[in-house]
Amino acid sequence: MHANIGAFSVGWCDYLATGADDSLNQMRDALARSKNAGGTGREPYHYALFADCLSTEGRYDEALLTIEEAFDVIERKREHHWAKAEAHRIMGDVLRSADAAPRETVHRHFQEAQSIAAAQGALTLELRAAVSLAALLSEQGDPEAARATVQAVYDRFTEGFDNPELVHAKSLLH
Repeated sequence: MHANIGAFSVGWCDYLATGADDSLNQMRDALARSKNAGGTGREPYHYALFADCLSTEGRYDEALLTIEEAFDVIERKREHHWAKAEAHRIMGDVLRSADAAPRETVHRHFQEAQSIAAAQGALTLELRAAVSLAALLSEQGDPEAARATVQAVYDRFTEGFDNPELVHAKSLLH
């Protein structure tokens, strides 16, 4: 079980560093082994991360199937999984990148991600969702709403302003 978590994590880190297809294969294999072994509890998050990587590669159909698997696992476990906010954000990002759904659907995924993250007290996840929503709002020609969306979350941080996600969020405010 822990070997699968480690194998997935190594594959994901390698993908972030290199973008190598071998890394995607390692993540896919680790997810399959984990599923066959009955799961680790981290599958929804790992499926979401894998979908994000696939989307980055322009493999939108596979990314959508993968993120749907994250939601299926969450539903089967019938729990409010800690990764549900990220799954919604990544689903919105994939749908937006693939232009595979109406903008209202994408918007709802981002709002759901923000709402879940806020309920969990997960401020960084809430910021990620706000940044994704802001990108959508900017594409729709509403830069003021985009800025206000990020500002409302950014202003609640009290430390960690050198964190790359906060640095990026701040850049969106100017």
